[in-house]
Amino acid sequence: MIGERRARTLTDEDIEALTAAMHGGMSAEEHADHHQTFKTWIERENRKAEFHEKVRAQVGGWGIIAALSGVGYAAWEGFKGIVKMKGGA
Repeated sequence: MIGERRARTLTDEDIEALTAAMHGGMSAEEHADHHQTFKTWIERENRKAEFHEKVRAQVGGWGIIAALSGVGYAAWEGFKGIVKMKGGA
């Protein structure tokens, strides 16, 4: 059977050692700074992604407008050619 464990009261040194081990040896202030740095980085990446998505949407929209303009121009030129062949101006 498993032996009986004795309860031990943790000292301040024990708590500091455990905290340092969990945080990779950095202080609480450094740990909080790392959290803030990552939060800022994530927000910046999200803003970049939103910007790129807006640009893609605008470029796509203008591409569609350009394509429709090209089709309209081709149809107009074709129409002018047909009218000219039938004796128009």
